[in-house]
Amino acid sequence: MVYRNENGCKLNNSDLRVKGAEHKYRDTTGVKPQQFQEIVSQIDLSSPSGVRYRALVQLLWSNALRRGEVIKLDIKDVDLDNCELYIMGKGRQQKDKVVLHSNGKIYRTYTKTLYIAHG
Repeated sequence: MVYRNENGCKLNNSDLRVKGAEHKYRDTTGVKPQQFQEIVSQIDLSSPSGVRYRALVQLLWSNALRRGEVIKLDIKDVDLDNCELYIMGKGRQQKDKVVLHSNGKIYRTYTKTLYIAHG
C-alpha cells in the first residue's frame, strides 16, 4: 500500500517501519480434573453462598461455559427437569440450548435455596 505524507512524498508500508502489536501467548486450557476436584472440595456446602459457588463452578467446568454466559443466566434459562440450559449465543439473536453434563443435583439444591431465601 502506498501513502502520501504531508509534503506529497510517496511512502510504502516498508518505509513506515511500523511494528505491529505484540500479543503474548495466553494459556486457555483451564484447570486439570484433579485441580478442579481440589477447588470444589474447598467449597462449604452448608451455607447458601457455598451452594451458589458450587453451582457456578460446576456450570463453568462441566459445560465449558464462558464466565459471561454463566453471569447472564436467569433462573428461567434453567430447565432442571430436562437438564438443559438456555444461554445467549455469540450472535445475541437467540438463546442456544445446552445439555447439562452433570446430574443436576447441585443446581436443584441451589434453586431450593433460592426459593427458601426469596419465597
